[in-house]
Amino acid sequence: MPMAAFRMQRLVAGENNNESIFQPQWSPDNQLYFVSDRNNWWNIYRADNGVCTPILEIAAEFATPLWQFGMSTYDFIDAQTIGCLWTDKGIWHSGFIDISSGQLS
Repeated sequence: MPMAAFRMQRLVAGENNNESIFQPQWSPDNQLYFVSDRNNWWNIYRADNGVCTPILEIAAEFATPLWQFGMSTYDFIDAQTIGCLWTDKGIWHSGFIDISSGQLS
């Protein structure tokens, strides 16, 4: 069997019963991003060499109810910019996150 047929699997988030993850996806520069509720808010995180860091920590929700299949609350404009939707106190907003600075506009 060719080596390409073997895939390494590694758990990077959601290893305990206190965390759920949503919408994992790869960025244009091959970094793994996902939405997690690890800080009791659904925020966007990046997994890098086993360390998960928030892109923007904010008291808002970057997720929809998980029973709504196929929903997406963020996507990559390019390797440095995320287009996103979030809700704060029941009101939906849209904007952009500069990944390197963590600034929301």
